[in-house]
Amino acid sequence: MQRTAIFIIFIYLLVCLPPASHATDKPRGLELLGKHPGSERDVKPLMEKRHKGNRTMVRSRPVSVNFDALQGDVGRSGSVADRLQLSLFPDTEFTAVFDRLEKNRSGSHSWIGHIEGVELSQVILVHNNGLMAGNISMPGAFYQIRHLDKDVHSVHQIDHARFPESDDASAQAAVKHY
Repeated sequence: MQRTAIFIIFIYLLVCLPPASHATDKPRGLELLGKHPGSERDVKPLMEKRHKGNRTMVRSRPVSVNFDALQGDVGRSGSVADRLQLSLFPDTEFTAVFDRLEKNRSGSHSWIGHIEGVELSQVILVHNNGLMAGNISMPGAFYQIRHLDKDVHSVHQIDHARFPESDDASAQAAVKHY
């Protein structure tokens, strides 16, 4: 009988009490990227044309951008999203943490941050008038977000090992040129 009473109390506590909140539970942040509302069939020829011959690209997909997540006043971190959810691909999601917002000479803004929990990571999202370009880098991985056409942006996974090799002489000549 005592076992039954303890079992009933245990079930009651399990069902009636809310789950405990863990100190490590953090908000995911605002979704920055979403599935593009147009059909893949409509966007695919544009992506193929734009990326033809790019050997460094591992994969890509069209996306829409939630520009509201990037709005804010320069120098006022409270007015801009302090966390962004980056759903780059169905199997690749990160939370970007805000570090600073910069206004560029062109009038664009740069949302600069890092990937939560990833040392040596960097997220740079430059946006202006409904256009965005971004780089997400971390040890072992590099992603780009680029504007394609109208409201279509694309996400690319880039493999640095696929860049053509250059000899030191051509690299030095390129540096001296600038």
